[in-house]
Amino acid sequence: MGGDVLREVGTLRLHLEAALAERVPRRVMVVGAQGREGTTTVAAQLALAVARDGRARVLLVDAHARRAALSVEAAEPGPDAKEAKRSRAETDMDREAVSRVLVLPLPEEFRGPGGIPAQAMRQLLDSAEPVFDWIIVDGPPVLESPDAAPLSALVDGVVLVVQAGRTKRPVIARSVELLRKAGARVLGTVLNRRRLEIPGFIYRRI
Repeated sequence: MGGDVLREVGTLRLHLEAALAERVPRRVMVVGAQGREGTTTVAAQLALAVARDGRARVLLVDAHARRAALSVEAAEPGPDAKEAKRSRAETDMDREAVSRVLVLPLPEEFRGPGGIPAQAMRQLLDSAEPVFDWIIVDGPPVLESPDAAPLSALVDGVVLVVQAGRTKRPVIARSVELLRKAGARVLGTVLNRRRLEIPGFIYRRI
């Protein structure tokens, strides 16, 4: 994980810890208004950021019924041009963090247009609570998947990922409306893939 991304995802983690201070374990769902917003990348990076402290046990759940989004390798830090410049200590820390993240792909019986029933997801999350400190769900697109809003009500908080320059304000507003009507607690947004000389993620309250 690059230095800028590491800092920004660390900030996201601190924001979530403050917002969910009384919750242990913490259930967080990362969703986008539509597909290809980068939710899987953000969810995997958040899981790594949490696991880096050496104490937290993290479960990363794939909730994409129409397409498998996560694999066992999903949380692996990807190679980039800066990787060779990173210290061995940083690289070893990432490897240790990956070892503390359990990736749970969506069971085969829930893959397809029908999605995963809310009751099945509730049972999965409830069964995982005694084992993990954080449960991070990579959720389906809100406007494309009818199961997204019901699933979002099963977690403690939702983070909405928005791709810069692509997702329009009315689309974001409609997604937030659907989430809140379902009973979800929308904690904020992550502005992803912003191409400016400022940090790549911006967090704000909705």
